[in-house]
Formats: sequence, structure tokens, C-alpha cells
Amino acid sequence: MRNLGILVVGTVGLWLLVMVPARLVWGDRVILQSGVAAILCLVPMALTMVWCGLAQGGSPEMQLAAVMGGTAFRMLLVVGVAVVLFKTVEPLSDPGFMIWVVLFYLGTLTMEILLVLRQRAAASRSQSS
Repeated sequence: MRNLGILVVGTVGLWLLVMVPARLVWGDRVILQSGVAAILCLVPMALTMVWCGLAQGGSPEMQLAAVMGGTAFRMLLVVGVAVVLFKTVEPLSDPGFMIWVVLFYLGTLTMEILLVLRQRAAASRSQSS
């Protein structure tokens, strides 16, 4: 659960870090576009992180299914919903929205990888002690 909180805080921090200067350059529309993109990437990322955390103590097959299934779930959900929003919601029909989606997808993915690596390192340290 701690990692989930770090992921949420990190995503909000990333959003603020990139949205504030982008708003000065491109105006208020980036607030909505970047916010939707951040939430769109955060929700499936959080769900897959919980799924992988639950599978961590299970069999190797269960862990592999969580990692591979989580990756497919996350990617399909983010891309699918982003395309639907891009095609149907007027303020999000700007190509800039898709750039925001890519930015936040890569940002949240990086955060998740770092958190998982940190968690595994801590677990291996505690086992070797």
C-alpha cells in the first residue's frame, strides 16, 4: 500500500511539474488534457501494482501471469480509452492530448518499475540477513 501511495503522489507531482510550465505556453486547455491523461494512466497502473503485489507470494506462474496480464491490461486500457476520448470528447480531440497520454504512460511506468525494483531489493536484503 505504501508503494501505491508513492505512485499516486509521484503522478500528481509529475502532473504539476509538467502542467504548470505547459499552461504558460499553451494555455488553460492543457490542464484538462494533462489531468485526464494522468488519471487515465494512473488508474490501471495502480490496479496492476496491486495485482502484482497480491501475486508476489504466489507461484512463479501466478507472478508471471500478473506481470504479463498487468502489462497487457494496462496498455490496452490506456490506449483504448485514450482513443475513444480523442475521437468523442471535443476538448481532448487535440493531438496534444495523445502526447500527454504517452508522457504520463511512460512516467507512471517508470515510477512503477523503480518501486518494484526497490521493493525486490528490500526483500532480498531481508532474506539475506
